[in-house]
Amino acid sequence: MKKLSKILSSAIFRLVVIYIIEIILTVLLLLHINGLLIKQYTWIENIVYALKILTLIMLVYVLLHEKMDYAYRINWMVLFFISPTFGGLLYVLCANQRPFPKKWRKSYRRRRDYKEEINFKESKKSKVNRSQLENEDPNLARTASYIAENLGTSLYSETESKFFSKGEDAWDEIIKALENAKYYILIEYYIIAEGVLWKRVEDVLLKKAKEGVTIKILYDDMGTIGRLSIKTIRNLIKNKIDVAPFNRVKLHLDYSLNFRNHRKIVVVDGYVGFTGGINLADEYINVNSPYGHWFDTGVMIKGKAVDDAIEVFTHDWEFATGKPFALPEAEKCNDIHPSGYHEFFIASPFDDIPLARNVLLSMLGNAKKYFYISTPYVALDEATLQALILAANSGIDVRIVVPGIPDKKIVYTITQSYFKTLLENNVKIYTYTPGFLHAKLLLADGNVATVGSVNIDYRSFYLNFECGTALFNTDSIADVKRTFDELFEKSRQVTEFKESLWFKIKRMAIRFIIPLC
Repeated sequence: MKKLSKILSSAIFRLVVIYIIEIILTVLLLLHINGLLIKQYTWIENIVYALKILTLIMLVYVLLHEKMDYAYRINWMVLFFISPTFGGLLYVLCANQRPFPKKWRKSYRRRRDYKEEINFKESKKSKVNRSQLENEDPNLARTASYIAENLGTSLYSETESKFFSKGEDAWDEIIKALENAKYYILIEYYIIAEGVLWKRVEDVLLKKAKEGVTIKILYDDMGTIGRLSIKTIRNLIKNKIDVAPFNRVKLHLDYSLNFRNHRKIVVVDGYVGFTGGINLADEYINVNSPYGHWFDTGVMIKGKAVDDAIEVFTHDWEFATGKPFALPEAEKCNDIHPSGYHEFFIASPFDDIPLARNVLLSMLGNAKKYFYISTPYVALDEATLQALILAANSGIDVRIVVPGIPDKKIVYTITQSYFKTLLENNVKIYTYTPGFLHAKLLLADGNVATVGSVNIDYRSFYLNFECGTALFNTDSIADVKRTFDELFEKSRQVTEFKESLWFKIKRMAIRFIIPLC
């Protein structure tokens, strides 16, 4: 009975129920449209008429919407003509620009609440530091200023960083920091999965909880679904460790289910923080990795820049739980060896502009010699695609490293769909032959880099909560550059990409669907 109760209350069961209901309704409507249902089911016929009227209304809305992206507008209009019955319903359920008064929109209310919380204190902005960076390198200062003015975070000189080119090394350093915690521990991940790594972390957390350390764990409900048991969560809570899901999966259709918390943040005692591409799961330390060698990276920051990571976590926690909390006073560590400038940056689906994408475009636009990208997924909007092409055709050495062994074959087809266009425009492409590359890195001219959670795709640019650290003239950038050099040596450079007829058909379908998100 307990097992049955556990299954019925699980997020996976709720998702299965949603999909079954959708499938049944779709089959009924398709059968009726094809004349295979008995005529007396007039209510189904009325539903069909209503759906067609809805599609017409949505078509008019899309035509008259002045601020709508061109590709987004055209693709939805094509879909309406292809599917006059279901097109309008799909738009209402899936589109990110829907015609409802703001006060009616749940997503708007959540956006309003999020924006009210996320405005950082104006006094925190380090205008002096930006002025110093302006004197050193005006190009870097422009990128730093964009982040500060649009994201509300600060540029700090009183910070040092250490880059990790292996997930194993990053997690060894994180666990070491957890073991040294005296006041509080903040953990926020898209994926938390039970296994070898979790056991190491859990043992330390339970020990620290007994010592009176405040511990809070925030995980994305969709990303962690089925990977962290209710039993484990209850045991953590029982031992006075606060645990909460972000954007819980619910038993109803809701576009906000798309808004996933993809951030990776660990903060210990307010003086040391971690972010990057790594999640809390075994594959990130190459234990039971299903796709060859799993390559990922992370960065540790010490000093003032950690303040913004704390504020982001605090807000995410309050947004997810609806409960404010205060951290205990922690003794500040003065063992800092500052190097260059650091800026913690964030992005969310509630931003008015795609901030994560624009950080990339700002770095790319200011690059003089080279621009390197490491990403597991590539799904480019037109602005990013054209910026990469313009830079490469202007003499900038633009390189993109992607996995050699994909984790999702369908998603990898999206990545490959850009190969031919990029190669024809002097963008160099490398595939990491030892296995799956999950690192999310940007590097420009050896003096600015980002390490974080942002993939180069629509989901990270428009739908996810993301974060990362921008590095300006820091010692750690040399390690990022060294890592890219090693990646190029271990990867196969793609010099040509021949598309079969079937692949061209898939590419056309993919390019049509992507802007609809």
